[in-house]
Amino acid sequence: MAFSTASTMNSGRSSPGFSGLRDSCLNVINDEELETQLLRPPGDQVIDTAAFESTLNPDVEVLAPPLTKRRKLVSKVWEVFTTITTLDGKEWAICKHCDKKYARSSKKETSNLLKHMGKCPSRRNGDQEKLAHEMTVDTTPVVNNNIASDKELNRLNVARMIIRHRCPWSMVEQDFSKAFLNTLQQQPTFKFQSQSTLKADILQVYKEEKEKLCRFLSETSGRFSLTINFWGLDSTFRFFFFITLHFIDNDWELKKKILAFKKLEFWGDYWKKFKAFKSMLLDWNIDKKLCCVTAQNMEEEDKIVREMKLWLTYQDSVPLRGKVLHCGCFIHIVNLLVHDGLLEVKDVFEKIMVCNSYIFSTPENDRKFRIAVEYVKFDGKEVISEEVPKNSTCSIELLEKVLRFREAFRLLQVTDLEFTLNPLEEEWDKITRVYKCLKVLAEVVQSISSSGSSSRCLTTNVFFPKVCSIYRSLCQWGKSDSSDIRLMAYKLKKRFDMYWSKCHLVLAIAVVLDPRFKFDIVKSWYSEIYGQEAEKCWKRIQDTLEEVYKEYAAGGFKNSISSSSPSLFADASTLNNPDYNMLDHLGMPLLTTSQGSDSGRYQKSELDRYLEEPKFRLVQEFDILSWWCVNTPNFPTLANMARDFLAIPISAALANPTLISDVLKIDPVSSDLDSEIMEALICVPDWLQIPEK
Repeated sequence: MAFSTASTMNSGRSSPGFSGLRDSCLNVINDEELETQLLRPPGDQVIDTAAFESTLNPDVEVLAPPLTKRRKLVSKVWEVFTTITTLDGKEWAICKHCDKKYARSSKKETSNLLKHMGKCPSRRNGDQEKLAHEMTVDTTPVVNNNIASDKELNRLNVARMIIRHRCPWSMVEQDFSKAFLNTLQQQPTFKFQSQSTLKADILQVYKEEKEKLCRFLSETSGRFSLTINFWGLDSTFRFFFFITLHFIDNDWELKKKILAFKKLEFWGDYWKKFKAFKSMLLDWNIDKKLCCVTAQNMEEEDKIVREMKLWLTYQDSVPLRGKVLHCGCFIHIVNLLVHDGLLEVKDVFEKIMVCNSYIFSTPENDRKFRIAVEYVKFDGKEVISEEVPKNSTCSIELLEKVLRFREAFRLLQVTDLEFTLNPLEEEWDKITRVYKCLKVLAEVVQSISSSGSSSRCLTTNVFFPKVCSIYRSLCQWGKSDSSDIRLMAYKLKKRFDMYWSKCHLVLAIAVVLDPRFKFDIVKSWYSEIYGQEAEKCWKRIQDTLEEVYKEYAAGGFKNSISSSSPSLFADASTLNNPDYNMLDHLGMPLLTTSQGSDSGRYQKSELDRYLEEPKFRLVQEFDILSWWCVNTPNFPTLANMARDFLAIPISAALANPTLISDVLKIDPVSSDLDSEIMEALICVPDWLQIPEK
């Protein structure tokens, strides 16, 4: 904004010494003559008036004398300062806000002026947004490449902050946010951007973090397992597939990383879904390092995994020719079992809800019911007097609640002749039996959920006894004296058999690699489940285990060993060399070609030696990954198997169920974001934890 000299000098505050000088200048120089003097270059003669000005006004800061020639005033400081020339030829720069004046000089002419702009009290009380803008302007005529690079880095860091902490996008255009970040003393060159620029920065961060993750995965020794989730926005009829990567890294830590969140334009076409999934695997270059895929037990997902199995088996890149490639989601199948079981008592539950509505429909009915409740409590029986919400869907929690109505309803039926809707005793018995059975299933899911809520992820071996316990329960219910329980068990077991056929090999191999149990736990649980047929079943597991071991021992699926303990792994290769000469119990050389029993013992495979060695003690809190990290030198081939099979996810549930909804809450317009931005907002927060290499 341009100001005339007269108006500038008549406004603001002025010091007493400078006021007289200003008045004398105004009497001699009119506006036109003053403008001419400001534009013309000063003369060749340099007049030293420092002593004179110091006497006139001791508060004035005096700079070096001006040079004879000046370049054009291009710096932005001249939007805040105006210049005058006194009668003696001296040039002064005067602040338009506080009337502070500086003698002009050619050496670092704007340095003091720029410093004054930052600390001027009058400007600080004025336009803060203008202050933030002026402080970020580069006053140097030549652009510094390092400064430009720092600006871009700062912008990307702001984008990372917004992604990681779910900040609203509008903050980049808020005055106080800009004023705060623009005035940081550590980064005075930083300049905030608009929301459109922020979107470009987010995509740039996505690209950079994806490259980091790709490098990290390429350096990981083990194979990868995936979970697939298909997810839809009911309000917008948009559908996505959500891919999570599970693996054990070189430090023997179980990791899971969100790999992709892709929009689907073809919800009902499984072939196009497979093509999109295949394209994603090729993009990440992990198609030849897959071990297993876990998906919910849906028909379309089964078709997708079947196509994947054909593709990956053709290129011979999965163990056991794809026999263990597909695992169903354990949590999902148990929830389906509970749902099917609740259908068996749906009619009884609805009758109880009708009774509930009758009781709480009038104050008189409520009074009678509470009297019945007090009598039942006096007899020491468990009962509740809570009202169950109307139109409630039958669930395990509600069944547990309504069962405690039983005794109060029975007494109310005697005292209130109009209460004729109470279920029969046979119906109460049925719903009680079904509840006890379904409660077993719910407790298994609850135990897994509570264990998985800790910071330590669950390895695959943990699931074997839990899955077997459900299978055993279904078998026992099928032999129940109650016909309704036998019928329910038959339906549930039929559904569970489909899941068992997909996952039992993976679960058995994983639990054998647990040194606390080894193969004994498989024999024990199969005896519980199959009875007389147990030996035939566990021998098939044993044959499969040996087949997988031979594949890994032959090098077909050998992983590169971590370099964290090179000396230990060197010893391991020596120990497992079949041509290495051993010592007998007397310390004498013992050739492996001898026929002695000791020689035969040392020629046994890793798998045989592992199974024959004493088991680890049965402690509940056991870090199986640490055990394999330490024992890798003794069992390098089995360690490769353990790295792959212990990382297989048994549940395909989202790592963070509220993740997508959190993204949609970032901004009101987020629901309309394009798929690339949504993928970046969902994936990058998880990738930011990848350590720098």
